[in-house]
Amino acid sequence: MEKIKLSEDFLIFDIIPYKLKIENKEYLNHIQKSFTDNNFLSNNLYHYTSIFKKLNHHHFNNWLLEYIQQHIFLFYQLKTTVHNLNCTILNKKTSTFSFHQANKYNFNNTCDYSLYYVADCDDENTEIVITYDNHKWTDMKQIVPLVCKKFLLFNSYLQHYINNKSDKKEVVLINFEMVDTKIY
Repeated sequence: MEKIKLSEDFLIFDIIPYKLKIENKEYLNHIQKSFTDNNFLSNNLYHYTSIFKKLNHHHFNNWLLEYIQQHIFLFYQLKTTVHNLNCTILNKKTSTFSFHQANKYNFNNTCDYSLYYVADCDDENTEIVITYDNHKWTDMKQIVPLVCKKFLLFNSYLQHYINNKSDKKEVVLINFEMVDTKIY
């Protein structure tokens, strides 16, 4: 007898340790500049959303990505590489519409995982809601509170939305679209 697992949905999240020095103000300024350059990703007819913008190069992007990739590989033996790098700033008291990041029209060249890094937010009033079916129950929800320096990794085909209930602060998110690099 042989058991074959057909699908696996997962959610991994952790917080970047505060002892690691991150110049958040400098990085937030860089994100703000990227966001005002009017380079929305909505030019592609099948792209999932127009709230994300391409993030311009910054040394912190590389450092952050390297740290998270090593962390994920060390604890979960998951090796990934970046497909796209985007950012968004979500206004106060708003939420995104529900979307996924898998391109159903070009599945071979789409990302496998969605990785979010929270650069700035109101720690008590921000969340990401991931909806999924577990083959027995439909429209299941996993609500993950967002705090500064937290990262989340999950399957790109999972529907999700970001909810900013705060009336004090915008939410600043970095989105890495990741591709699985299998180790054989």
